[in-house]
Amino acid sequence: MEALSNRPDLVGRTARITAQTLAEELQTVEPPLVRDVRKEQEWKDKPIGHSVNIPGSNLEERIDEVTRDRQIVVHCASGYPSSMAASLLEKHGITNVMNLVGGIDAWEKVRPEPAAQAG
Repeated sequence: MEALSNRPDLVGRTARITAQTLAEELQTVEPPLVRDVRKEQEWKDKPIGHSVNIPGSNLEERIDEVTRDRQIVVHCASGYPSSMAASLLEKHGITNVMNLVGGIDAWEKVRPEPAAQAG
């Protein structure tokens, strides 16, 4: 990072959101859209609510599938691939992006548990 200190135009920051805050935001009238950049099977095994899966390796070619009119939260398993995905989205002019701190691992620690079924 020190090498870039003279080039602030090459350095940007992506907003981050914690799993607890995301869980709260998903309960609001207009929740953020969650984009999962893990492989499809990982997403199927452990999805976050109504998230949409666009694997990071396919994100650039599927960039038109990403809405620009709502807040977007990207996540992966731990955080690094989603930070790359957030940068890619921002490169394409999608600036309403947040990265889930700790990814699905953090989400599983705070996610609301489904209500127990009677019976």
